[in-house]
Amino acid sequence: MSTPRRTGSGGRGWLSVDIGGTFTDVIGFDGHQTWIEKVLSTPARPVDAIDEALTRLTGRGFALETVAVFVHATTVATNAILEAKGARTALLTTRGFRDILEIGRLRIPRPLNFTWQKPSQLVPRSLRLEVSERITSRGEIKIPLAEPDVADAVRQACDDGVDSIAICFINSYVNPVHEQQAAAIVRSAVGDSVAVTCSFEVLREIREYERTSTTVVNAYVKPIIDTYIRRLQDLLDARAIRCPIYIMQANGGVTDIDGARRLPVTLIESGPCAGILGTVDLVGDLAEEWLISFDMGGTTAKAALIDHGEISTASYYEVGGGINTAVGALLTGQGYPIAISSIDVSEVGAGGGSIAWIDSRGVLRVGPHSAGADPGPACYGTGGQQPTVTDADVALGLIDPRSISDQAITPSAELAVSAIRRHIAEPLGVAVPEAAQAIVDLANSQMLAAIRSVTVHKGLDPRQCAIVAFGGAGPVHACGMAERLKISTVVVPPAPGVFSAVGLTRAELFSLESQSTRFSLTEPGLADSVRTICGQLSQRLRTRFPATADAERTTHILTDVRLRGQAHSISMPMPDMSLPEFAEVLRLEFAKRYLETYGYDVADRDTELTRIVVRMSEGKSIASGRTSLFDALEGADSKRDALGGASPRQRVAVWGPSFGSAATPLLRRSDPVLADGTAGPVLIEEYDSVVVVPPSWRVRRDGWLNLIITRDGG
Repeated sequence: MSTPRRTGSGGRGWLSVDIGGTFTDVIGFDGHQTWIEKVLSTPARPVDAIDEALTRLTGRGFALETVAVFVHATTVATNAILEAKGARTALLTTRGFRDILEIGRLRIPRPLNFTWQKPSQLVPRSLRLEVSERITSRGEIKIPLAEPDVADAVRQACDDGVDSIAICFINSYVNPVHEQQAAAIVRSAVGDSVAVTCSFEVLREIREYERTSTTVVNAYVKPIIDTYIRRLQDLLDARAIRCPIYIMQANGGVTDIDGARRLPVTLIESGPCAGILGTVDLVGDLAEEWLISFDMGGTTAKAALIDHGEISTASYYEVGGGINTAVGALLTGQGYPIAISSIDVSEVGAGGGSIAWIDSRGVLRVGPHSAGADPGPACYGTGGQQPTVTDADVALGLIDPRSISDQAITPSAELAVSAIRRHIAEPLGVAVPEAAQAIVDLANSQMLAAIRSVTVHKGLDPRQCAIVAFGGAGPVHACGMAERLKISTVVVPPAPGVFSAVGLTRAELFSLESQSTRFSLTEPGLADSVRTICGQLSQRLRTRFPATADAERTTHILTDVRLRGQAHSISMPMPDMSLPEFAEVLRLEFAKRYLETYGYDVADRDTELTRIVVRMSEGKSIASGRTSLFDALEGADSKRDALGGASPRQRVAVWGPSFGSAATPLLRRSDPVLADGTAGPVLIEEYDSVVVVPPSWRVRRDGWLNLIITRDGG
């Protein structure tokens, strides 16, 4: 059901909301001043945390009537898969293809782990329902759709109490007529009571397994997202905030609520993308050629590579199956494949809230389970009994729990020490500082896997990179990880704990359409065939930008090219289709990229064009020109002043066996000493995080208020 477009309230400001596993970050801009709130998330009803943050903002003087744009990143879709709490879903498929989800690609991610089991399917076999129909690979109807089969399947699905139906027929990416007919029959029978997803609306590309899996995932989370969006709209309406709502996608753009309801699969693993956009926009002028965006929150840690200002992307990733891994993992086959364009992010289940525990063999473990927001780390005083990475940081003196921002927390360093002593130190027979250091070291080693996935696994030496650290826990652990990787530079942007919410404002409203093809580059009339498909894809995209004139939209066209007979392709920008030598330009560019990637000269080999992707956007960020990070920093500083008052000038911190305990200076980012730089150890406390500068490192503040931390001799 289409949602009426929400009109602006006439204001000049915006609200940016990033919901994480532990905290919900909210930044408001009223046209003049930036306001920041960080509150505990409410996993059972995520909108309740937003409501609490809005209450605090208005109590401090933020005028909601100034809000003209609401932009949002949410983990609702991701959590529905990770926690197996999506909708009860049925699959209608071509007769003979019932078990394609089970067969998959026969990948075994851990061949030496004889106890490994494939994740259970999102659609049980009893709800994978076959329909007689067949369309050839050329789009010709070979067997007409058996409409009675569809009607019988719908009755069976409804009798089983399904909330969502996925429809995926063989070769429908070429000709979707049978899926369209089946969807009409389903909607006639069930109305709006059951969500319907057709594969041709989700992914018009070859590879039957990936297309089926992506369609099923979309159907699985569709009712969940629809319910969430309705609650969000009700909240904003109750607050008299009537403005466009944009939601972050995994590809780095935002979509409106109609797009989010239609394709909620694009929202999965979208949360980490906002911080990556902020990294490019706000620290992209640094001298380093390669930047590693490192976001450590309360539940997970995420890493992405930025190469000369360009964000690495991927067309395939996996999620679920008991792991917290998105794009970039070498070990595929663990989760559910999603074949959509996305930012290439590597994510591991290690964050500030990750629980430390002793396994049956007496070995220390950290994660993947997290204390989250409820009950939270022991030091929060909100009922958590298990020690976490945050508790270890507190026990080492790196974090003062009294500086944690949320008013619902009753912080206590004693609770952190007690939890570590009872659950870790005493069972291992060591002192609390030693146990806490072991927890931190183990968490760092696990998070290194995310960084190695986007560097070493791609043939890049991480020593050539700088780490850009953000998230509530990122600045605490970044230097320790850089030490292990021999990286000499760490950059911490202003307002690091809410940096993803800042990055949301840098996103563009854009949408993608793709089509699988199989054109030889020697085929006569290639340019005309490509132009025809691009025109069809562009026309579909224009319907999603009704309020934007053609002159204001920007369009980018990509293509995938491969050697004839190979399974995988190389993506590249589409050359000018009006060039007489269009095919030759495309062939030479492919040969160049193939040589750079694989080291083989294939200039004389047969090649074919396998996919066309059209991206259309409004050509500007949704909050373009309305704020700067200086505003965000000012808001964060003023919020900290209001909550914390005067703070001490030093704190005893433990710096490992090489340096031991030391009375460590406490600074603020605005302190004059940072303009020229100072040597570690130093702790720079902020409203939303703590920047830890160990011994043998130096820190200075640059002209953009970034903290540049460098290793002595690095």
